[in-house]
Amino acid sequence: MEVQDNNNKPKKRIFWRILAIVLALILVAELIVSSLIRISFSAEKYEEDLTSKAAQVILSREEYLKKSLLQREADLISSQLSNDPYAVYATRASVAIGLERYAEAAEYLGQCLEYYHGGSDEELALIHLKRAGLYILSNDLKNAAPELDEVLKLEPKNADALYLRIQLALRREDYESAAVDALTYESVAEVDPDSMKAFAGIYDMAGDIENALRVYTLLLENPDTKEISFYAARARIRLLAEDVENARVDLETFFLEGGTDENGVAALLLCGCYLQEGEYQEAKTAYESALENGAEPKAELKNWLAAACIFLEDYEYAEKLLDEILKEDASYDGASYLKGLCCYSTEKYKEAVEAFTASVELGQEILNSLYYRGLSELLLGSVEAAEEDFEKVAAGEDEELAASAEELLETLHGEHDHDHDHK
Repeated sequence: MEVQDNNNKPKKRIFWRILAIVLALILVAELIVSSLIRISFSAEKYEEDLTSKAAQVILSREEYLKKSLLQREADLISSQLSNDPYAVYATRASVAIGLERYAEAAEYLGQCLEYYHGGSDEELALIHLKRAGLYILSNDLKNAAPELDEVLKLEPKNADALYLRIQLALRREDYESAAVDALTYESVAEVDPDSMKAFAGIYDMAGDIENALRVYTLLLENPDTKEISFYAARARIRLLAEDVENARVDLETFFLEGGTDENGVAALLLCGCYLQEGEYQEAKTAYESALENGAEPKAELKNWLAAACIFLEDYEYAEKLLDEILKEDASYDGASYLKGLCCYSTEKYKEAVEAFTASVELGQEILNSLYYRGLSELLLGSVEAAEEDFEKVAAGEDEELAASAEELLETLHGEHDHDHDHK
């Protein structure tokens, strides 16, 4: 029979892989985002900011430490003579803070909470906040967290508690919680440039596309906060929002303004944009340039370059690239399938069957591989084998492929019946 594949040409059947490529690039590009967070909240800076903020929270509110030594002694004597347990423990806490015995001070403040007889949410929130700060200074972050939670129950817009809780969430890599607090913090306090840069990364990592895009744009529009790397980071967000056109503009701007692409992620994203927009020659040129410049990872670059070449119908070059990948890693994701498409397109059907079989055995692109293996088998005259593959595809979840497979099966069964009638 004459095999027609008008609706399922290799170029059409791998178009979905371009979407997969762009998604893969987006995931790889998280390196850009995490690096932004590390810049603004590096390990050293994080520890410094967290402890300095905790100290600031305590000292700025610790009136006892602002008094003269004589007045401190008087307060201490007065509290000892007092019948008010709250006053006694509050003074003991202040003395412990002055002696930098933070864990002990936190315990005294716990007693203050037990004996607190006022009716002010603000005062209670302050005790919890100071206690959180003391736990942080004692490196007891586990106990600091619930104290901050109590502060924000009493005062949902307490900027100091929000700031400390954001940093604790970052320590746990809990970006979603950090993003919620960051958004509230933006509404109640003036955000310094370093924190705003980190907030962009936090929103990004939390999957909050709208706020990540907003903050990256604010940073780029302000000459005091603009950094070239933000173009690449914003491009990633725009890809997530399926705004390929503006993502491409951002990436081209990134390179035009001299952006440093040490890990090659921005170049990969730009290549992905070219592929997504159907500019395959530009994608091919960009991938080849990236390879010549030593960009990594080479296997991924070659794989995506091969995809661009298939769209350009440069099957020979694509197959050469895929052979290089498979020589290093016979199980490389999707490489056997793409090689099968190259062989099928150049009428090397035996090699195509081998490549598609490898893809199926690896559990990669199973339905697509079965479909094209069936076509290749049919063209080699192996009708029964082809029918088996088409039956599997027809039972699969890809409706377009299933419809094509069913049509081929009907044709094959019709030919069988015709042959039987002639006999």
